[in-house]
Amino acid sequence: MMEEKEYIYIIDDNQFGELTNACQYIETGIYDDVIRWVKPCRETKVEDFKDAACICYHSSLSINDNGKWESASILLSDLEDMVGDIPLVKYSKGCSLVNYEREFQVVYEMPKELFYRRLKLFIQHYKDSADIDLNLLLDDQINMSAPDNIAVFGKKEKFSNSYLLKEANICKYHQIIVDTNIDVVIKSSLDLTTDTIIIDLDEYGIRGMQLAFTLRLMCPQLKHAILSRIIGVTDQPISDFYRYFPYSQILQTEGFALCQIDDLDVTLTNTVVLTCETYEGGFLNRIHVKEDATYGHHSLANEWGLMALNRFVSKNPNRISEILRKAEMNLFFRYSIIKNLDIRDVLEDTSDNDKKDTNLIPKQEKQKGGKYLLIDDKGNEGWKEVLKCCVRDVEAFDVHDKETASYNALPQAIRDKLKEGYYDVIFLDLRLMACEENKDLNVMNFSGMKVLQGIKQANPGNQVIIFTASSKSWNLKALIDNGADEYYLKESPLFHFSKAESRENALHLVKTIGYCYRRSYLRKSYKLVEGIKEKINASVRLKENNRNETIAQLDMAFHQLLKITGTNNRDSFAYTFVAFEFVIPLLCKHLSAVGSNTPKKFEDLINTQLATSDMRLINDGTQMILARNAYMHGNKRALDRGFSFVFHAKGILKILEVLDKVSQLL
Repeated sequence: MMEEKEYIYIIDDNQFGELTNACQYIETGIYDDVIRWVKPCRETKVEDFKDAACICYHSSLSINDNGKWESASILLSDLEDMVGDIPLVKYSKGCSLVNYEREFQVVYEMPKELFYRRLKLFIQHYKDSADIDLNLLLDDQINMSAPDNIAVFGKKEKFSNSYLLKEANICKYHQIIVDTNIDVVIKSSLDLTTDTIIIDLDEYGIRGMQLAFTLRLMCPQLKHAILSRIIGVTDQPISDFYRYFPYSQILQTEGFALCQIDDLDVTLTNTVVLTCETYEGGFLNRIHVKEDATYGHHSLANEWGLMALNRFVSKNPNRISEILRKAEMNLFFRYSIIKNLDIRDVLEDTSDNDKKDTNLIPKQEKQKGGKYLLIDDKGNEGWKEVLKCCVRDVEAFDVHDKETASYNALPQAIRDKLKEGYYDVIFLDLRLMACEENKDLNVMNFSGMKVLQGIKQANPGNQVIIFTASSKSWNLKALIDNGADEYYLKESPLFHFSKAESRENALHLVKTIGYCYRRSYLRKSYKLVEGIKEKINASVRLKENNRNETIAQLDMAFHQLLKITGTNNRDSFAYTFVAFEFVIPLLCKHLSAVGSNTPKKFEDLINTQLATSDMRLINDGTQMILARNAYMHGNKRALDRGFSFVFHAKGILKILEVLDKVSQLL
């Protein structure tokens, strides 16, 4: 034994309880004679480890300072300086490979979960021999022959003769209660470090097979535990389990074995824990799950898209947890997700809460205020809550969540608001009759397209963002051609988005909402134009051809207004302002036989032809004429000093308000 007392130091802040969960023996104190566990504080220094035989430390150590976690950067730097003086092991949740420098006895990096699984053997060897053997942490065969964290579904007495179960660091016994949902059983029985699962199939039959198959697909929830070796203990022949389809597909996959109870230890030793590669090739590529009649691609895109968007706009993942919990219980949903994800991204995701916050779209990017309408047959299944997180301080958010074949199928109250231009932004799903539209590939026949056309006919200024799971360019072009102001791609695991692409998609939606909100002048302009046209049509002062000419000018100007997009649009607004202002000389011509664009002529129109002395109207109209003349004659000084409104939407509203007042006098 050791002549001088030296310890294996484990420096780990255990911030999320992973160390104590995976290595319960450390807290029990059974190895206190050979190990020291240090949770660092501000006073911790490398001089504290003079009696160390080896130091194992987490690569992102943190210090808890009055409830706030801060990086132990100085201590980490000092530990790095000890390379060559003492055996060092640095483990991290963020790496997937082991980097070992044998000459200096340093493991520069190794996966945290792997370190936790192999630590006990490493400590036990040191206790027995006083020898630091880093190879015990690195030997790939260790994980294959030594189950460490075992979950057994069956009665304890049946497994009492198993040596490996007794030697395991953790071995817990569970039941599969008949009426309990299998997800609940799995989540309450397994943890992220479980590496071995044993099921008494003589007792649990199809439920045991369901448990084995289902847990393999629960990567986001179970992480590395989905790679566990799974042993089914039974006296029945394998053919008896084929009838349990689709769960019986696990019989042909790697990492799963059937055996009798007397052969359990041998089977455990010879059954591998899966790797990312063997999971894909030896399990995922050997099974197939079909969609069922009640859950197809439309439902899949809805719930996956909901989950993807919520990830970047809300700090609260529980906002939609109830909705997604139902989806996760569907095998097709789980299978589709895992088939279209890189399992390494999930298993090696090191995002803590602070890092996740950096993925959130900043509050300042989100539009403040506004009235919104969501038309989606799944609208009250999470989308309302998540979309409200895409904006700030919502004034109103209405939802129509019924299947809707056309615009006229919308409730009258909603159609009235749409005609009035009540909503700042309208979110519209392309498929509102999902069951009938799954096989229809013509975008013009989709219910959402028919509703879109009705919304734009009611008020062309309504701002509509189409939600679609289709990324086909010809479909998207058809949407824009028929009046959609923008579109948002509902993500689906069938069309894989990387994390960066997914965030960019969410950010695009947030910015699109702001863009559409800022185009509220279109709805107001349309209402003013329609009111002006109505009064012109009713005027007895104007001949029919005069009315038609004036209305045609208004229609042309408004159509020009609808075409203004983007941000570099100063001249486009000015051209449109001039087009609307041209109605003034038209009216002067129609009513006095002289068309002129001067303040004097406008004053004469109001005072003489229309027989009123509204000085405010005369002043406002004069300002419009002078602004138009300043732009047309390039009077930069005048434009800069008082008439800059011609370059913006507020100029359009100013001229329309003047025209509206004039039309009331006709």
